[in-house]
Amino acid sequence: MRQTIDGEATLLEQFVELLRREQTSLTQGVADDLPQLADQKNGLVIQLNRLSAQRAAFLETRGLTADLSWSRARFASSSARIASA
Repeated sequence: MRQTIDGEATLLEQFVELLRREQTSLTQGVADDLPQLADQKNGLVIQLNRLSAQRAAFLETRGLTADLSWSRARFASSSARIASA
């Protein structure tokens, strides 16, 4: 699981860097780089989706979900107990 999360973090850093490069190209009016940047972003999205699916499968085998509903419910429950104290 650690390897999956580390992989996702690395890919997200790469994605953000591509977005910065894209922004620079757009602000400088250099459209020639955009198709290559789009292809690279698409490749990273595919890899991110694969790792996300791996993380979700790992969590599911442990009875957890990859969404925030559990943590939101837990936070609401904790907040209610604190408020009533």
